[in-house]
Amino acid sequence: MPVVAPSTAAALVAESYDLLVGVDTHAASHTYAIVDADTGALVEHREFPTSPAWLRRAQDWINRRTESGTVLVLVDGASSYGAVLTEQLLAAGLDLAEAPDIIRQVRHVSGKSDLIDAAELARAARGLQTSQLRRPRQGGDRTILRVLSAARGQMTGERTRTINALLRTVDLGVDARRAPSAAMIATITGWRTSAAGGVTARTVCRGEAIRLARRVRALDTELATKRSFQNDLSSFH
Repeated sequence: MPVVAPSTAAALVAESYDLLVGVDTHAASHTYAIVDADTGALVEHREFPTSPAWLRRAQDWINRRTESGTVLVLVDGASSYGAVLTEQLLAAGLDLAEAPDIIRQVRHVSGKSDLIDAAELARAARGLQTSQLRRPRQGGDRTILRVLSAARGQMTGERTRTINALLRTVDLGVDARRAPSAAMIATITGWRTSAAGGVTARTVCRGEAIRLARRVRALDTELATKRSFQNDLSSFH
């Protein structure tokens, strides 16, 4: 297991650690970049899926690649997409902090990729004092945030599938080349079906479109509530 550096409130991160691991997190995969704390040079990088088995492999990879020195892991989205990883690494005894924000100028100069972001997350911490690092909150809060994050991911997936199903219906005047806007969804939920002409393909498809649009609106409301709750909890450190 990597050696944990002693806490020195006034010391710079670059002076307190040998290696920094930046983690750019997403729902399906995380990208890990190990940089030299002194020079900022990229040492090694790797991408792993976010299933439990792959998260364990990611932890093993960090341990193997950083066992020769002191290491700090900096997780982007430690209370959202990186919540499960954060909980796992902390339980394993790794020194971990929430990744600092990358300033827009750095993103513009460096370009945009998960690898670049992961490396820049680590580099952005080099000039911070160790007392400025944002340490993850207590386990109970992490559990809540992990559950909220998983719920949001599930609902976002359901919303995408529901919209795709809506766009696959018989021509209802909806432009299937792009996702329908919130205004269009609202319009569809207000449609009415008529039984006067009997059951036809159009009335059946129209009824299904109404059902799907109403589900999208319900999911939007639930997602907004979960996002607000998660943001409120994340604001308390």
